[in-house]
Amino acid sequence: MTYGSWDLLSYCVPIYEQLSPSQQIEFDNLKQGFDNSNVGSFVLELYLTRWVIVICIFIAMGLSIGYIKLMDWKALWMAWISVVLVWVGLVLIGVCAYIGKNDALVDSYLYGGGEVSKENVRWYKVTYWMAWIFAGLYCLCAAC
Repeated sequence: MTYGSWDLLSYCVPIYEQLSPSQQIEFDNLKQGFDNSNVGSFVLELYLTRWVIVICIFIAMGLSIGYIKLMDWKALWMAWISVVLVWVGLVLIGVCAYIGKNDALVDSYLYGGGEVSKENVRWYKVTYWMAWIFAGLYCLCAAC
């Protein structure tokens, strides 16, 4: 029995409406099994979000080209703005980690968080100290 198809990356993909009823049932079973598998659901999600991904690629390209043009016109100011934004980002990461540590300590005190809260507090401390150390080193490098 013959049916219509179209090519997808050198593979023959059947046209569903031109399949016989028994072939349509088999095609539905195959599609359902593919959708329920881990790889199939991943591929399906990529397929469903294809336009979002393509639009994001073009937005990123546009922003990159715009940034390059701004660097061409105002390189000195844009370079210093980039330096300041990176430093502010490092400081804010440290501030957010410090606030998170305080929240974890309050939760531990109020609700008896135990070992999990102590582990979280330790990682919050590591995060904010590392972020602030890198921010300080970044300032030293920018000043020299």
